[in-house]
Amino acid sequence: MQLRRGGVVSDAVGRTDATGFLEVNHPGGVCWRTVTPDIVPADVVRVTYRDTANNRLNVPTVVIGSGAAATTQNVTATQAFDAGNGTVVIKGKAQLANGNRIALDRLEVRIVNPEFIGAPGSRIGKRDIRADSAGGRVDGTNGNPIPGTRGTLAYDGTATTFTAVFSGLNADERLLVVEGQTRVMGWQQTTAAGDRLGMTIYEVGESGGPGLGGCPPGPNGVVLPRAPSAPVFYQPASLLDAANPANQPSLQAVTVFPERDFISIEGFAAGTDLQVVVRRGNSAAPVVGTARGHRRQGRPV
Repeated sequence: MQLRRGGVVSDAVGRTDATGFLEVNHPGGVCWRTVTPDIVPADVVRVTYRDTANNRLNVPTVVIGSGAAATTQNVTATQAFDAGNGTVVIKGKAQLANGNRIALDRLEVRIVNPEFIGAPGSRIGKRDIRADSAGGRVDGTNGNPIPGTRGTLAYDGTATTFTAVFSGLNADERLLVVEGQTRVMGWQQTTAAGDRLGMTIYEVGESGGPGLGGCPPGPNGVVLPRAPSAPVFYQPASLLDAANPANQPSLQAVTVFPERDFISIEGFAAGTDLQVVVRRGNSAAPVVGTARGHRRQGRPV
């Protein structure tokens, strides 16, 4: 993985597991090498097959330098709060690089709290509840929506700020919502099957830096540039942009967790060596962070 933003400060690559999955800066994944870099909105995550003996011998054949690209979405939120009128409210912002709003049907707010399940007074049967433009979902123990509950999501007038509101919850459930983790998800496009491509998940309360023991610390002051230890090679014609609907049939899933500087990758060929380049600015922007290693067992939370 390589991060471009004014000079190379770290480097690494990774190999997918038997399911085509790889992650960086998360337990079970690979570390950044020299320094754990920051990931911010508008950084472009580029995942490509490396030119290695392993990849050249892979069956089925993979195209060296091909892969997928996703842009880190500018989505943020504040922690959920009880509004005192029987609702729980979340405030946030979702903005494109040109200053426009992200389409509302490409946003979702979630509250994640495993305590929802089995807590005294709770009717909620899943670890999360969701708010979106279609009314959201608060499922009960039978797997169906709890009657009278809703999770609405709407922009505030013409602004890029939004408000999510959960209603129909009892006092015990509202307390559990406030105690849970607030997340806002923004993605670049949705397929006809409902799959979300180019996903960014902003997690309130999380912080950047090393995601597992033994990984290097985050940037502390100026870090001198250094040359990358592996070529930054890719084929532009074979790089599938998550923003382009024409790429849907072949696009792999790249999910960015900017608050934890962590990236999850799915859908690539099993047992192949990947390079993940995170760019800031145009394609000529210099590399500032990469990652190298082999995939261990684990999945994102």
